[in-house]
Amino acid sequence: MRVCRANHRRSIACILVIAASVVLCASTARAQGVETTMPAPQGVTVQSSPAGAQLAWQRVAAAAQYIVVRTRQGAMAVAGTVPATALSFVDQGNAQAATYQVVAVAANGQRSASVSVAFAGVPATPLGNRVAALAP
Repeated sequence: MRVCRANHRRSIACILVIAASVVLCASTARAQGVETTMPAPQGVTVQSSPAGAQLAWQRVAAAAQYIVVRTRQGAMAVAGTVPATALSFVDQGNAQAATYQVVAVAANGQRSASVSVAFAGVPATPLGNRVAALAP
Protein backbone atom coordinates (compact mmCIF):
# COMPACT_ATOMS: atom_id res chain seq x y z
CA MET A 1 0.00 0.00 0.00
CA ARG A 2 1.03 3.55 -0.60
CA VAL A 3 0.00 6.59 1.39
CA CYS A 4 -0.51 9.96 -0.24
CA ARG A 5 -0.79 13.08 1.84
CA ALA A 6 -2.36 16.30 0.64
CA ASN A 7 -1.24 19.24 2.82
CA HIS A 8 -2.92 22.59 3.20
CA ARG A 9 -4.69 23.55 6.41
CA ARG A 10 -4.67 19.97 7.56
CA SER A 11 -3.23 16.68 6.41
CA ILE A 12 -5.43 14.06 4.78
CA ALA A 13 -4.13 10.53 4.35
CA CYS A 14 -5.53 8.54 1.45
CA ILE A 15 -4.70 4.85 1.34
CA LEU A 16 -4.11 3.80 -2.23
CA VAL A 17 -4.98 0.17 -2.68
CA ILE A 18 -4.00 0.07 -6.35
CA ALA A 19 -1.85 2.34 -8.47
CA ALA A 20 -4.88 3.73 -10.28
CA SER A 21 -6.25 5.07 -7.00
CA VAL A 22 -3.82 7.99 -7.23
CA VAL A 23 -6.71 9.80 -8.88
CA LEU A 24 -8.97 9.07 -5.94
CA CYS A 25 -6.47 10.65 -3.56
CA ALA A 26 -6.52 13.95 -5.43
CA SER A 27 -10.30 13.83 -5.84
CA THR A 28 -10.85 13.09 -2.15
CA ALA A 29 -8.60 15.94 -1.08
CA ARG A 30 -10.45 18.33 -3.37
CA ALA A 31 -13.85 17.09 -2.18
CA GLN A 32 -12.85 17.67 1.44
CA GLY A 33 -11.88 21.27 0.75
CA VAL A 34 -8.11 20.81 0.65
CA GLU A 35 -6.49 22.91 -2.02
CA THR A 36 -3.74 21.31 -4.05
CA THR A 37 -0.83 23.61 -4.78
CA MET A 38 0.06 21.80 -8.00
CA PRO A 39 -2.20 22.82 -10.89
CA ALA A 40 -4.08 20.18 -12.82
CA PRO A 41 -3.35 19.62 -16.52
CA GLN A 42 -5.49 21.88 -18.73
CA GLY A 43 -6.82 21.42 -22.25
CA VAL A 44 -7.10 17.63 -21.91
CA THR A 45 -8.51 16.11 -25.10
CA VAL A 46 -9.01 12.60 -26.43
CA GLN A 47 -9.60 11.51 -29.98
CA SER A 48 -9.71 8.36 -32.00
CA SER A 49 -6.58 7.33 -33.89
CA PRO A 50 -5.71 4.17 -35.85
CA ALA A 51 -3.60 3.07 -32.87
CA GLY A 52 -6.30 3.65 -30.22
CA ALA A 53 -7.31 6.50 -27.91
CA GLN A 54 -4.98 9.50 -28.27
CA LEU A 55 -4.86 11.96 -25.37
CA ALA A 56 -3.19 15.37 -25.27
CA TRP A 57 -2.89 18.12 -22.64
CA GLN A 58 -1.06 21.34 -21.83
CA ARG A 59 2.17 21.37 -19.82
CA VAL A 60 2.10 21.74 -16.04
CA ALA A 61 5.20 23.70 -15.00
CA ALA A 62 6.12 21.64 -11.91
CA ALA A 63 5.32 18.22 -13.41
CA ALA A 64 8.01 15.54 -13.58
CA GLN A 65 5.61 13.05 -15.14
CA TYR A 66 1.96 12.44 -15.93
CA ILE A 67 -0.16 9.44 -15.00
CA VAL A 68 -2.96 8.46 -17.37
CA VAL A 69 -5.72 6.39 -15.77
CA ARG A 70 -8.39 4.52 -17.76
CA THR A 71 -11.80 3.58 -16.37
CA ARG A 72 -13.86 1.17 -18.42
CA GLN A 73 -16.97 -0.64 -17.19
CA GLY A 74 -16.18 0.37 -13.62
CA ALA A 75 -12.63 -1.02 -13.69
CA MET A 76 -9.87 1.54 -13.09
CA ALA A 77 -6.30 0.92 -14.30
CA VAL A 78 -3.17 2.92 -15.04
CA ALA A 79 -3.01 3.13 -18.83
CA GLY A 80 0.45 4.67 -18.77
CA THR A 81 2.98 6.99 -17.20
CA VAL A 82 4.76 9.53 -19.38
CA PRO A 83 7.63 11.96 -18.72
CA ALA A 84 6.98 15.69 -18.37
CA THR A 85 8.35 16.31 -21.85
CA ALA A 86 5.55 14.21 -23.39
CA LEU A 87 2.27 16.08 -23.63
CA SER A 88 0.37 13.24 -25.24
CA PHE A 89 -0.28 9.54 -24.79
CA VAL A 90 -1.77 6.84 -27.03
CA ASP A 91 -3.58 4.01 -25.31
CA GLN A 92 -2.46 1.38 -27.82
CA GLY A 93 -5.22 -0.87 -29.06
CA ASN A 94 -8.03 0.63 -27.00
CA ALA A 95 -11.04 0.89 -29.27
CA GLN A 96 -13.65 0.70 -26.51
CA ALA A 97 -15.40 3.56 -24.78
CA ALA A 98 -13.63 4.68 -21.60
CA THR A 99 -13.09 7.62 -19.30
CA TYR A 100 -9.51 8.86 -18.96
CA GLN A 101 -8.00 10.93 -16.18
CA VAL A 102 -4.68 12.76 -16.38
CA VAL A 103 -2.74 13.60 -13.20
CA ALA A 104 0.44 15.67 -13.04
CA VAL A 105 3.10 14.40 -10.60
CA ALA A 106 5.96 16.56 -9.29
CA ALA A 107 9.46 15.26 -8.58
CA ASN A 108 8.65 15.30 -4.83
CA GLY A 109 5.59 13.08 -5.40
CA GLN A 110 2.97 15.80 -5.04
CA ARG A 111 0.02 15.17 -7.35
CA SER A 112 -2.45 17.48 -8.99
CA ALA A 113 -6.18 16.99 -9.07
CA SER A 114 -7.25 14.80 -11.95
CA VAL A 115 -8.85 16.01 -15.16
CA SER A 116 -11.33 13.63 -16.80
CA VAL A 117 -12.27 13.24 -20.43
CA ALA A 118 -14.65 10.74 -22.05
CA PHE A 119 -13.67 8.60 -25.04
CA ALA A 120 -16.55 7.31 -27.18
CA GLY A 121 -14.48 4.55 -28.74
CA VAL A 122 -13.00 4.02 -32.18
CA PRO A 123 -15.74 4.01 -34.82
CA ALA A 124 -16.06 0.87 -36.89
CA THR A 125 -14.34 1.04 -40.26
CA PRO A 126 -16.98 1.41 -42.97
CA LEU A 127 -17.01 -1.19 -45.69
CA GLY A 128 -17.23 1.49 -48.32
CA ASN A 129 -19.64 1.86 -51.20
CA ARG A 130 -19.94 -1.46 -52.96
CA VAL A 131 -22.40 -2.10 -55.69
CA ALA A 132 -23.47 -5.63 -56.30
CA ALA A 133 -24.67 -6.62 -59.73
CA LEU A 134 -28.08 -8.15 -59.53
CA ALA A 135 -28.92 -10.95 -61.92
CA PRO A 136 -31.93 -10.20 -64.13
